[in-house]
Amino acid sequence: MRCLLACLFCFAAIPAQTFVVDAANGPGTDFTDLDTAVNTVPSGAVLLVRAGQYGSFTISGKSLTVLGEVGVTMAAPAASVTVDGLAVGQRVLLRGLRTADSGGLTTFACLNVAGEIVLDQVGGAGFSESRFVATACAQVTINDCAFASNGSAAVITASDVTMNHCTLSSGHNAFPGVQLLQQPGLEASLSRVQLSGCEVAGRGSPFVPAPPAVLLQNAALRADGGSLLRADTGFQATFGLAIAGSGSARLTPDVTLAGAPPLVAATVSVLVVDLPAVLVSGGAFGGVSAATMTGGSGRLGVLWIGLPGPAVPFPSGDPLSIGNGVILAFAVMGAPLQANVVIPAQPTLVGAVLGWQGLTLDSLGGIELTNAWPFVLR
Repeated sequence: MRCLLACLFCFAAIPAQTFVVDAANGPGTDFTDLDTAVNTVPSGAVLLVRAGQYGSFTISGKSLTVLGEVGVTMAAPAASVTVDGLAVGQRVLLRGLRTADSGGLTTFACLNVAGEIVLDQVGGAGFSESRFVATACAQVTINDCAFASNGSAAVITASDVTMNHCTLSSGHNAFPGVQLLQQPGLEASLSRVQLSGCEVAGRGSPFVPAPPAVLLQNAALRADGGSLLRADTGFQATFGLAIAGSGSARLTPDVTLAGAPPLVAATVSVLVVDLPAVLVSGGAFGGVSAATMTGGSGRLGVLWIGLPGPAVPFPSGDPLSIGNGVILAFAVMGAPLQANVVIPAQPTLVGAVLGWQGLTLDSLGGIELTNAWPFVLR
C-alpha cells in the first residue's frame, strides 16, 4: 500500500514551471499583475500569488494553476475571473481568490470549456459580493467556496457542475439602498448539478415571497451530504419554494428543504434515495488529507484516492472523475467509511492535484458513485 501511494505522489509531482505574482514586487517576483502573468506563462504552469489586490484576468485555451495566498483579493468595485476555450485534456485550477471584505463584486465565469475546471476556496465574504457563471462547460468542480450576490449566486447553463461544501445565497445586499433582485440562490438550465454538503438560500426583499433556493429549467439536481436548500426568510408568510422550475431532483434522506409547502414544485420530479457522498478535508504539505464517505447503508462501499481526469459517465448517471488511484477503505456501509493519507512535504508537489471518490455496490451489481472531490496540494 505504501509503495502504491508513493508511486501516486510521484506521478502527481511531474514538475511544472512555477512563477511568482506579487503586487508589491517583493523578492523573487516574476509578475506584479495577474492578467499579464496568465497571458505570458506557458500552458501547464503554476502561478503562486502573494497577498495583495489584483484586477480582472482571463485564462483562455491553456492549462494553468493559480494558487492565492491568504490575503489575495480582487479589486473593487468589480472584477472578473474568466476561464474559456479549454480543450479536452486541459485543466485550470483556481484557489484562494477572494473579493475584499470591504466591498465589491467578483464574477467567476467558465465559458465553452471541454476540459476540467476546479475552483477551491474562491468567492467573497463580509460586505462583498461574488457569483459563479458557467455556460457550456463539461466538468467543473467547486470546493469550499462562498458565493453571495444581490442576484443569483450561481447561474449554470448547459454544464456539468459539482459543488462540495459550498454556500450560495441570493439577496445579498452589499450596497445599502440597492434594490434586491428577487432571484434564486442557484439557477440551472439544461445542466446536471451535484450539491454535496452545501447550503443554498434564496433571499429577497422583506414582505415579498422569497425566490426559490434552486430554480431548475430542464435540469437534473443531485443533493446529498446534509445539504440545506432554503427559501426561508424568517417570516412564514414570505417563505418560498426550496426547488422550483422543471426537471428532476435526487435527494438523500439527510438533505433539508426549508420554505413554503409543498417545498418542491409539482413540475420537478423528486426521488429520495440513500446515495453515497464523500467529505474531504486537509491537503497541506506535511499534513493529512482525510475523506469520510457516508450513505448507501447495507451496500459494499469502496473509497479511493487517485488522479482527476475527464469524467466518465456511469449507468447511474453520475460521473467517475477520479481514477488511476489506490483503494484505501472498503466495508459494508453502516457507519461512515474513513481513510486518510499523509501529504509529503515536497516542494515539487506545489500545485499538484489529487482527488477522492467512492462508490457503493449492491448485491445485484448496481453501482452508485459519490461526488468527486479533487484538491490541490499546497
